[in-house]
Amino acid sequence: MNGNGGVRAFFASSGGRIVLTLIFAVLIYGGMTSLIASKNEYIALALAVALGYFGWRALSRITPSMFLWMSVVGWIIYFSIKAVLSIIIGFFIAPFVIGRSISNAIADNL
Repeated sequence: MNGNGGVRAFFASSGGRIVLTLIFAVLIYGGMTSLIASKNEYIALALAVALGYFGWRALSRITPSMFLWMSVVGWIIYFSIKAVLSIIIGFFIAPFVIGRSISNAIADNL
């Protein structure tokens, strides 16, 4: 690379964002696969909760913000379904969010 930032400038660019996203996708997908194969439930559960955080945020952006009138059972069903969907969606969204966040942090520090 040239002397105007080198690796940091690359990671702040669009190509660097793609590379960071791919790195985190391999880490997350490979980590989850190896944890499931090794039957280490506690670490897999911790990773699922972390992925659920990213999925929950993504689902909250696309769901309406209006207040729904439901019974307690309705709320339990709603949050149960949203929690499961959050983990599934977070599995795919997390690499993009993490890659974008790191790329933006590097670009801000240049």
